[in-house]
Amino acid sequence: MTQAAKVNEGTPQTKISLSGTELNKEAPKKSQESKADIYDPASYPLVEKGRIATTLYDDFGTFHRLYYSDITEVYADNLEILFYYNSGSAYTKDSILTYELFYEEGHTLKFYGSVYFDTAGYTDAFLYTEIDKNLYMNQPFIYLRVGTSATIEDEYYSSVATFKIKNPFYAGDESLTGNTYALISNESISEYMETTGMFQFDTQTKNSTIDPNLDQSSYIMDADLPFDIPEIIGNPIEKNKFYTAQTYKVGDSRAFWVTDLGTNQDYQIQAQLAYSGSKSNVWVYNNQITNSAAAQLGTEFDTNIYGTVTSHFAQESDVDGNGKVHILVFDIKDGYNGNGGYVSGYFYGRDLYSTYYFPQSNQSEIFYIDTYPSMGAVGASLDVTRSYGTLAHEFQHMVSFNQNVLVEGRGDLPSWINEGLAEAAHQVYRGVGLSGRLDYYNRSNSIQNGHSLLYWGDNNDSLSNYSLSYLFMQYLKIQTNQ
Repeated sequence: MTQAAKVNEGTPQTKISLSGTELNKEAPKKSQESKADIYDPASYPLVEKGRIATTLYDDFGTFHRLYYSDITEVYADNLEILFYYNSGSAYTKDSILTYELFYEEGHTLKFYGSVYFDTAGYTDAFLYTEIDKNLYMNQPFIYLRVGTSATIEDEYYSSVATFKIKNPFYAGDESLTGNTYALISNESISEYMETTGMFQFDTQTKNSTIDPNLDQSSYIMDADLPFDIPEIIGNPIEKNKFYTAQTYKVGDSRAFWVTDLGTNQDYQIQAQLAYSGSKSNVWVYNNQITNSAAAQLGTEFDTNIYGTVTSHFAQESDVDGNGKVHILVFDIKDGYNGNGGYVSGYFYGRDLYSTYYFPQSNQSEIFYIDTYPSMGAVGASLDVTRSYGTLAHEFQHMVSFNQNVLVEGRGDLPSWINEGLAEAAHQVYRGVGLSGRLDYYNRSNSIQNGHSLLYWGDNNDSLSNYSLSYLFMQYLKIQTNQ
């Protein structure tokens, strides 16, 4: 027997037993959305404990977010699955939340049954579901399809998602068979732990190869600024019901927090809005580029870069509700002395969180673009076209953070993967290979001496890591015929 307890109001501290529903054996509901085969195990991504399982948006536009909390044994015959439920509204929503349970048999899924919760009147609740332990005795995973509907009788879900969770009581053999492969990567250089470290421009580049025959593009870097991602239920920047997204017009000014990458100290600058387009706002510090140059930069992002990155990788978040990405243009303090590596831009994930967590957060989708030397030499006419690739690179970091951290509730990607994908975004946008990375690879002393792909900044030469990560991702692309 499977039971689904009704939800209890608020954020209860103890389990309250309410009337439940018997397992419904009728066929799965249909979906209004175009989804993958619900009987294909590959359509169910794995969700770990403590992570967001899914976020659904119903016909009212209201979100329903599920966090996977735990699975425990109840007596000898049942398993109890616990989710934390969070919704954007107590009443303005499709209030019926249904779980459909599946199990695997012969490389396909079989429908077990469904249970439902009526969430009307509640925005937060613990959801308890009991399932037959014996059914899943030989199952490494429990497959769930979760949907919202206005009533129990509705034939279609207004929104639906699939995922699976590990069965901790499975004791079978999980070894891979057939045409299945696993890529196992241990990125840590320590037996027990790995530090996030800090970005230090001088130590990250002091052993870089300096070759006058290398193009300036060989020395482009960005800053990987670490911070502790907080465990947050709901939107990283909470908005009350009276919230209105901040709008700006060209000529407006505001303060931004930025980071001195040489000292790791935060400081504020006042920038002016020089361009506002369909997808971006371009802010300029101290008139370092003209309004027409800012418009050129923003138009390229709106017209060519935004769609390229979002169609190949993921969508950006919209924590400030304005539907735009801020691009702040200024001379990034990175200790550049005229030779070697320099920071052409950076994205800082903490900007997507409230100042409650990070007082120096800019509380918006924003990345930072350098003027010198990225756009040209001091005193020369700056060329914003030289930063187009950096726009694609940093925007990929932004959408990756949203997908991996805010949407899926996982940690951010390791630097060697993160930078490899961002370089791939640069190449997809340009339509040609990044010759600067290839040239540096061929001339790098560190790479010739066995520089590590996985240990970012190995031998104080991050530039070699950019080349290695870029080329490794291109190798994977070729091997998979993508």
